[in-house]
Amino acid sequence: MAVHDYVIDNSTGANVRADINNALLAIVSNNSSSSEPSTTKYAYMWWADTTNGILKIRNSANDGWVELLQLDGTLTLEDGSASTPALAFRDDLNTGIFSPSADQISLSTGGVKCLTVASGKVLINTDTEGHADADELTIERTSGGYVGLTLRSATDQGGAIYFSDATSGAGEYDGQILYSQANRIMSFAAAGTTRLTLEDGVSKFTGGRILLGTSTEGHADADDLTLESASGYTGITLRAGATAGGAIYFSDATSGDGEYVGQILYSHNANTMTLSANGSPALELLSNRNVEVTDGDLVIGTSGHGIDFAAAGGSASGSTGSVLNDYEEGTWTPAYNSGSASGACFDNGISYNTGGQTGLYTKIGNVVYFRFHIDPASSGLTAKTGILQINGLPFTSANTSHINSGAAFFMFTNAFGSATLPNAVVVQNNAYIQFYDGNGGLFRGVDLSAPQNAIQMAGMYYVA
Repeated sequence: MAVHDYVIDNSTGANVRADINNALLAIVSNNSSSSEPSTTKYAYMWWADTTNGILKIRNSANDGWVELLQLDGTLTLEDGSASTPALAFRDDLNTGIFSPSADQISLSTGGVKCLTVASGKVLINTDTEGHADADELTIERTSGGYVGLTLRSATDQGGAIYFSDATSGAGEYDGQILYSQANRIMSFAAAGTTRLTLEDGVSKFTGGRILLGTSTEGHADADDLTLESASGYTGITLRAGATAGGAIYFSDATSGDGEYVGQILYSHNANTMTLSANGSPALELLSNRNVEVTDGDLVIGTSGHGIDFAAAGGSASGSTGSVLNDYEEGTWTPAYNSGSASGACFDNGISYNTGGQTGLYTKIGNVVYFRFHIDPASSGLTAKTGILQINGLPFTSANTSHINSGAAFFMFTNAFGSATLPNAVVVQNNAYIQFYDGNGGLFRGVDLSAPQNAIQMAGMYYVA
């Protein structure tokens, strides 16, 4: 190691030679020494700083040293800045690499910092990383449009983003976002299995559940899609053109009628809602708000419930109910009270002519309308002194007051001979008809004009 002032002094030949050799030694050793040369009046003079292990060169102004590289071969740079990067290009001095602070390296283009790598994070156009759970790569664009990331591939290939918790095996691609350029299909996978596929105008969900606004699925029979709103209503909107409509189909097949065996349809053109079952319209809500049963019956499935007319105007002040909770039609079998006891109207063993025990009824709410034809065979028919009754009414009458008793409003018979037709009464809390004369007396079997004992009759009574 040697330094020299690079001035050859006049002296003897041996001294001059030694001075020249010392100058050459200083040159070939780059003025290597533990302290800078005492003479530093030369621009671009070299100095191998052995104390700090740095090769330096005098700047052009000859007023300072420029560090070039480490004496062990390591290359170090000045920190630089975005406008004057430490490593730049000869014809583009404001584009290159610099270090904005400790443990950071940045790229600048046109004098503007565009990328920073710091502590395992990559920041593009920003000095601030994103959320702690996703701060390894942060991209920012504060103006001029969207910010984004592009994966470009060949037309027969695609792009992929994998979520991994392993360096080999299925764990390398446990979660996936895939796009096929060839098929133009976007796929989302969880646990290594495709769950959602997006095609041209088509979304396909495979397995699992979709939960929006909640982490708890709905009922087990309807948990594939669950929507929840923290406040207010939650819902689904189907929007279509004014001449089109919306549809929800219930399907058990991938083709044919089974694809739409159940339907909820709304026509914007007609402003009607239609419910269909087994592929055919069953109920329509019309634009005038009338409800029309397209086909089938309106069935109230719970006893005691029916159609409520409470909203209808004109109800009497003494109204006690407005629900029509029952309607039915049927048959019943009328029969005279007969037997060996003295209370019977006819003897035991009474028989009837063909069609002689025919009864029909219609029940609306708590009112029963009935009609019947009773015609016993005259052979061997013997009247007793018992009260005349016709048994077998389809329902037991109400037991609240006499106003619930029924009366005949039509009766055709010769059974009473020339006597005035009696009044027929449905005895309350019973299921039979009893007859009274004009004086309130009871008709009995012996009062009949035998053998003319056939009666045709219609009437009504109340039930509980």
